[in-house]
Amino acid sequence: MENRKLLLFEKIFAGLLLIAAGLSVFFAVFVIISRLYFPYSVESIEGASLLQVLRILTGQPLYTQPSLDYIPLIYPPVYFYLSAFVTRLLGVSFAPLRLVSAVAFAGCLVIIFLIIESTTKDRYSAFIGAGFFAATYPLSGIWFDVARVDSLFVFFCITAIWLSSREDATALFLSSLFWILAVFTKQTALIAFVPSFAYLLFLNFRKNGIRLAITVLGGVTAYGVCSMLWGKWFSYFFYYLPTFHQSKTDLAEISVSLAQLILPLILAIFISLPAFLLDEKLWSKQKYIPYYGFMTCVLFGLSLMGRLNLGGFTNVYMPAHVMIAVMLGMGLHWWKNKLQSSSPQRSSLLKSVLYLICIFQFLSLGYDPRSVIPHDIQAESWARLERFIEVSDGNVLVPELNYLPVFANKASFANQVALDEIIGEFGIAEPIQSAVLSAGIIHALQDQRFGLVLLPDLDGAWEEVTDYYQCSTFSRAINQPGFPHNIVEEYNVCHPAEAIPAPTDLVE
Repeated sequence: MENRKLLLFEKIFAGLLLIAAGLSVFFAVFVIISRLYFPYSVESIEGASLLQVLRILTGQPLYTQPSLDYIPLIYPPVYFYLSAFVTRLLGVSFAPLRLVSAVAFAGCLVIIFLIIESTTKDRYSAFIGAGFFAATYPLSGIWFDVARVDSLFVFFCITAIWLSSREDATALFLSSLFWILAVFTKQTALIAFVPSFAYLLFLNFRKNGIRLAITVLGGVTAYGVCSMLWGKWFSYFFYYLPTFHQSKTDLAEISVSLAQLILPLILAIFISLPAFLLDEKLWSKQKYIPYYGFMTCVLFGLSLMGRLNLGGFTNVYMPAHVMIAVMLGMGLHWWKNKLQSSSPQRSSLLKSVLYLICIFQFLSLGYDPRSVIPHDIQAESWARLERFIEVSDGNVLVPELNYLPVFANKASFANQVALDEIIGEFGIAEPIQSAVLSAGIIHALQDQRFGLVLLPDLDGAWEEVTDYYQCSTFSRAINQPGFPHNIVEEYNVCHPAEAIPAPTDLVE
């Protein structure tokens, strides 16, 4: 009788864990669908991504010398060209760009499931692992569907890792392709690529040597094509400019970032580690299972490095999250098999505890999906700001929201984040182009090139605005509690002394 009760508890907790994983996926999909067609940005440089896609669609070069008119983001071209293809099919808006990221997120779930299922033959654990990645949505800043490169980059990385664990001819070529796509989506993939192949060559030098040769040849070819298309400016943004970034070196900041990455996932890590540290048979039974453990450490380090980079946000944790999800699925399977060898009563009791720990891990990551979905009041607030720009005379400079003038049928100018990359906000200023840009900004202000300038702060590159413009402040009611748009609510409205300012009641 006691055995039956314990077996019932085991099944109940196993079912509840399944529900927790399913709800995590459901909530993520619900948020993604709800935000897909929101007409304005939900993250501070979504607009810059959209403008780069528009440049592709209008035949303008993606990488050029930086100027006040246009500065590309530092990311390689794959995400922008793929988004441009989808935009050509669906029309110009943020939806095609977010759709690319959303499909990449869905692809991550599929690959996580396939990795765990192919190594354990346990679909239950595979589903839990996939669901756990969906549960990490709030830990990365509600980033899965954002119109940026991150989700696509993570999808290419996890797919390349999965294919690298297979030695058939098809996987040999496909893994090379996905490594190249990862690097040309976000260049930090190189940090994962190098240790990955060092490990793979140790496992099977001949086959993985061929894999490495194909990847390097393909990557060099892709780099050559990009250099032919955009000349030295591709190398400038792909490699040279990022070398001016600096990282936080204070021990307290490193400790906080490390805790921020580890503590929310501590139960998943606790479940995963024994399978890779205590079971020698696991290392000999399937030689590529330890490879996943090794790549978890690599992507964990990559995520921590990204967070310590000046200006790094929690979106950089996504590579670590995707691998810890894989580890959780494998670890869950390992524990179930380990506990199966105990007596039926003890096995059911300990499995119930195992499932309960996993449930607590999912619950600890819970969030209200409604809190991160923009509402009509926010769309109307953005629309008022757009109308404010539209009725203003002449060009309007809004560096933080440089896509809004385009929506208002005006010219766009450089994005603030792209400008910050050059003037040294994330490290050291790049000396040559920083000087050229600073001179260009001063000349544009002296000539009063803009009928209106909207700035959150009158410092840095914009500290001389008040020498040539009259400025006042207004507040925007765009940020509601929980809405994940990191844009300040107060702006400086600057206009030439002789100009009649636009009616601010449009935005207040």
